[in-house]
Amino acid sequence: MICFWHGKAINENQRTVSEHGRLKPGEAYRVLEESVARVCKANFPKFTGPVSVRLFMMLSPKMDAQKVIKPCLDALELAGVIENDRQVRHFSFYRENRRPTEQDSIGIAVTQVKESRQGTLVGGKEGSGKQRAAHPGRRSAQRLQVPEQAPALKPGG
Repeated sequence: MICFWHGKAINENQRTVSEHGRLKPGEAYRVLEESVARVCKANFPKFTGPVSVRLFMMLSPKMDAQKVIKPCLDALELAGVIENDRQVRHFSFYRENRRPTEQDSIGIAVTQVKESRQGTLVGGKEGSGKQRAAHPGRRSAQRLQVPEQAPALKPGG
């Protein structure tokens, strides 16, 4: 499912620093976050597991698309669609420049993803019940073995 928001997009730089040195949302940031959250809450269920988020943005040519991402993820949290943006396992965005007579618009698609659990036993003991997720770089030495006798290169070949 996809939902669309139309209005004036602002970026994450619209946040201010509190007296304790932490970033807090400015008024424009909060307005954008709340309006996107209303649209998301009306269109998406609550996702408890890992999700994939896609953004489709039509923005002013002067707007930096990467700085619009954080307010959108914060809006998904505010709406209760996701608990935390750590749930996002896959993220992608598409951006086009809008015409000067049009409003900014953001399309948001959120889908549940399934994680594969191809793990090995911790400690190598059968029946321990503990598994860890496979990491692609863990066995790189086995995959990158060089044959003992490399074929000779032929000149001009």
